[in-house]
Amino acid sequence: MVTFQRRNDAACVILLSDNQVNCDITGYDSFPIIVSYPPRSPPQLEMILKMISDTANELTIVDKIIYKFSSQEQCTYILTTVEPNIYLVILFENKKSEKDSFISNFVNDLCMNLRCTKVFMGLRNTIK
Repeated sequence: MVTFQRRNDAACVILLSDNQVNCDITGYDSFPIIVSYPPRSPPQLEMILKMISDTANELTIVDKIIYKFSSQEQCTYILTTVEPNIYLVILFENKKSEKDSFISNFVNDLCMNLRCTKVFMGLRNTIK
């Protein structure tokens, strides 16, 4: 995450959880940040939470990467779902193309590693 963030000049890379299953939690606390680089809450957190809420239906599709450009802020938000209720968000303070294969490959590889896909595939029973 850190290498990607630095190499691609991303404003931040964030993993956050949707903790809305607990009815007592509201606002920002319902989306606690699991990990962020740089290690601080971004000033665009409210916009990120709004985008997650607005794209909730699209985010249910596994491996779907959503690019949202805010012309007002001149920022590109990249969102995907790692696991149900865990989101990966990458923020760039410029316009990024959906055709940027380096970004797409990073997102897919990170999600695959976080899901332990290779580990689980290795554990599959090969005898039928």
